This record gives sequence, C-alpha cells and structure tokens, in this order.
Amino acid sequence: MGGREAEARRNDARVLAAASAVFEELGDDAPVSAIARRAGVGMGSLYRRYPTKEVLVHDVCLAALQRVADLAESALRDDDAWGALERVLRGTVESGATKLLGLRRTRTDDLRAAAERAGAALERLVERARAEGGLREGVSAGDLLHLARLVTGAEPGLRERYLALVLDGLRARLPLPGPAPEWGF
Repeated sequence: MGGREAEARRNDARVLAAASAVFEELGDDAPVSAIARRAGVGMGSLYRRYPTKEVLVHDVCLAALQRVADLAESALRDDDAWGALERVLRGTVESGATKLLGLRRTRTDDLRAAAERAGAALERLVERARAEGGLREGVSAGDLLHLARLVTGAEPGLRERYLALVLDGLRARLPLPGPAPEWGF
C-alpha cells in the first residue's frame, strides 16, 4: 500500500470516528464542517470521500451496525451466555451505536444485510441465555436494541447506573405480575 493510500485510509478512519462522535452529540443537524474540524481534515478531503452528508451518515450507520454484529457474533463463542449478553449490551451502549442508528438515512441493501446479521446473532445469543436460565422469558433481540438505545440516551454519568438496572431487570426470576399498565394521564 502506497503512502497516499495509507494516508487516505487513516483520514477515512478519522472522519468516520469524528462523524460518529459529532452525530452522537448533535444529531442529524450536525454541520459537516464540525466533522472535518474534529477529524483534522479539510473540507475538500472530506467531500472527496463523502460527496454528500447522506453518504457519510450511511457509512456511519453501517459501521455502527457492523460493530453490533461483530460484538454479538464474538459473544456467541463465549461459554457463558448471560455474561456474553451483558458484554454485548454494555459494548453496544458504550459504542453509541444505537444512537447513531436513529439518524435519518436511506435504507439500503447493505444496511439491511448488516441489520439482519446483527439481529440474527443477537437472537441466537438471547435464545442461549434464556435456555441457560439467565434471561427472563419473553425478552427478544429487539428488546435489547431498544433498551440499549434508552440507556445510551441517558446523561453519560447515569448510563452505568441505568445499564445496571436494565441488566438486573433482564435476569430470569419470577415472571412479571399482571399485565402492563395502560399509558395515559
């Protein structure tokens, strides 16, 4: 790999990391100039690789989904399903992936494939944790994704506390009593 190609790869990694951080902090309305500034690259360099903000958002979301899929697939090799599930949930929260997945974006085939890969691995992990008796009945991979999103949305100083509460609530014990209350005032 030549010097320019290596530099381009480093710049790309810096841009994606910066974009993830800026989008997590500011959401969809984050200016591309803030991403370039945080990455330490010029606007020309950023636009050569990402001609539109939508392309950048797409790649950030794809990387987030791939991180969740990688975490879940790696966890499937662990003998302790509950411990593996806890590490995946913690890693997903720490990565900010679920917050990034809330960005406005066009749904593409590669995003769908990455989501299916992540979902399938998470569902297998959920089934294993339930079969081993560690996970409450009725919990799905979708529940884990939504819970991770809720915890990620909390103030940084409270995330660990809320994650501990969520993990405790996921543990298998007696079933929840009665139906859930109706929403209303």
